[in-house]
Amino acid sequence: MSFEVLTKDEAASRARISRRFLDKRIKAGDGPQVFHIGRRALVRSDALQAWLEQLTVPQHRKVACSPNDPFGGAGVIL
Repeated sequence: MSFEVLTKDEAASRARISRRFLDKRIKAGDGPQVFHIGRRALVRSDALQAWLEQLTVPQHRKVACSPNDPFGGAGVIL
């Protein structure tokens, strides 16, 4: 398995989240796993990917549509 080693700035940028949000999640213990080399906290790209996949919520919502719908047939999420 191949992976890259990312700084926290690079990991946040790749995940399209703020560095502050990433730091808060790591501090709370529910962020991607980090490891340290000296003072540098680093994130493996595969750990970042696994964390992002864990956050993904499947979109299995039912939508009710009717021509007589008061919302103009746009549907209502049930």
